[in-house]
This record gives sequence, C-alpha cells and structure tokens, in this order.
Amino acid sequence: IWHYLFALRMPGGVAYPRGFFFVNTGVTLLFIGGGSLFESFRLRDGGEAVAEMAGGHLVHPSSTDRKERRLLNIVEEMALASGIACPRVYVLEREAAINAFAAGYHPNQAVLAVTQGALTRLTRDELQGVVGHEFSHILNGDMRMNIK
Repeated sequence: IWHYLFALRMPGGVAYPRGFFFVNTGVTLLFIGGGSLFESFRLRDGGEAVAEMAGGHLVHPSSTDRKERRLLNIVEEMALASGIACPRVYVLEREAAINAFAAGYHPNQAVLAVTQGALTRLTRDELQGVVGHEFSHILNGDMRMNIK
C-alpha cells in the first residue's frame, strides 16, 4: 500500500513519485528562464558586450597601427556606401584564424569585430570582402536576431 500512496505505476514497472514530472518541468523552466535573464543582462550593452566577451579590444580612430588604420578606412568606406553610422571596430588579438562578426541591436549601434588573423593575413581587397559581408548582416538585421 505504501508504494501506491507515494508513487505512480508506469508501464514496464518503473515507479515515479507523485509530482515528479511537475517538479522536474518547473526546475527545468527555472533554469531556462534564469539563464535567459542572466544572458540578457550581460548583453544589455549590445554589440560592445559581445565583442568584449569575445576578447576584442576597441580600435580607436586615432590608432597609428598601419593594419588597424587600413581596417578603419575600409569600415568607414563601407559605412558611407551603405548609409549607416560607422560601427565601432574591435580586433580579436588572440584569434589567429580568419573570421569576423557584427553584433548589436540596431544598425546604427552596431560593432564590427575582426580577428587578428584576418587583419594580418588578408590583402586589402580580401579584408574589404569580409567587412562587406559583415555589413550585409548589419543591414539585413541578422545581428539583432543572433544576439537575441
């Protein structure tokens, strides 16, 4: 009788305590909701938070580094051609791979991050292609969807 008072009989002889599925569903939803709130709080600053979490450093407009200047010139050209505000530019110094991303909630508040590998190993034309690809993400709203 004890067994039937505190457990449900499932097919195959497996017994679960009363409320087992309700409690586990509630705990799972709490973890999902809590994690979502936590990440939303961490990303409240938009693209800058994402770039800094990825290990990027901001490239200042007054930078004298030749490769950073080249990157800034390319980004400024693309911003002018696309008709949006020039995004803040970050470099991921510890990344030797060739990659880049755009992040942010709105096109005029976007950031663009480029890996050190892309900065040092690509020609100007190749880097312009990578930056142009990232601008397409900014203009199409892909970055807003990805950050959410």
